[in-house]
Amino acid sequence: MWEIEFRGSKRAEVEHHSFALYEYMSRLREAGLEFVAMSSVGPAIAIITEKSRGDVESIVASLGLEIAVEAAVDNQGVQVTPPA
Repeated sequence: MWEIEFRGSKRAEVEHHSFALYEYMSRLREAGLEFVAMSSVGPAIAIITEKSRGDVESIVASLGLEIAVEAAVDNQGVQVTPPA
């Protein structure tokens, strides 16, 4: 995924917003976050991890970043409930 992330439009976003974006993402991965990617419109960074919020806050703060949005993963997907 990491290699795919920086081809095509994502590469253009990194070049447009500066190489610093790629550097932040690389350092987040090196800190042990399992999935680090750029949002679909950039330049926000998305992280998916099993680490606690406190652990993630420590990691991002050490880079001068902050958490803007936090959400939980719902692996159930769409459920159809028949009418009563």
